[in-house]
Amino acid sequence: PARARLNEAMESGRYRALLAVLRGWCEEPPVDQEIATKALLKRARRAERKADRRLTAALSSGDDAMLHRARKAAKRARYAAELCKPVDKKAKRTIKHYKKIQSLLGDHQDTVVASGALRQMAVAAGTTLGENGFSYGMLYAREQQIARQCREDVLALV
Repeated sequence: PARARLNEAMESGRYRALLAVLRGWCEEPPVDQEIATKALLKRARRAERKADRRLTAALSSGDDAMLHRARKAAKRARYAAELCKPVDKKAKRTIKHYKKIQSLLGDHQDTVVASGALRQMAVAAGTTLGENGFSYGMLYAREQQIARQCREDVLALV
C-alpha cells in the first residue's frame, strides 16, 4: 500500500510542478545576484556566531535536543561559508571546521536514536518468555559510550 501511495504521489501534478521548479533553480538559482560581498560575509559570520553560541550552550547543558539544534546551526554555518568561498580566503578552513562539528553531532544524534530503540527492545525482550534484555543493555551501553566520545571530540574542537 505504501508503494502504491508513493507512486501515486510521484505521478501527481503537484510533484511534477515541484520538479519543474527545482530544474529551473539549477539553471537560474533563486539567489539575489546583487547582494554585496560585505553583506554576504556579514550573514555568514552571523550564522557562525549563532552556531558557536548554540554549541557552547548545548555542551554545557548536555541536553541531546540542544546538541541536535547545534548540529543544524553548524550545518547552516557551513553552507553559508560555502557561499562565501569565492570571496573569503578563510572560508575553506571554516567549512572544514563546521563540517567536522556537523559530522560528530550527527553521529551523536544517531546514538540518541539508537539508544531509544534499544531501550524499547530491551523492555520488550525482558517480558517475552525465553528472552532477556541483557544483550540490548550491552548495545545500549556501547551507544552511550559513543555519544560521550562524540561530545568529547566536539568539545576539543571548540
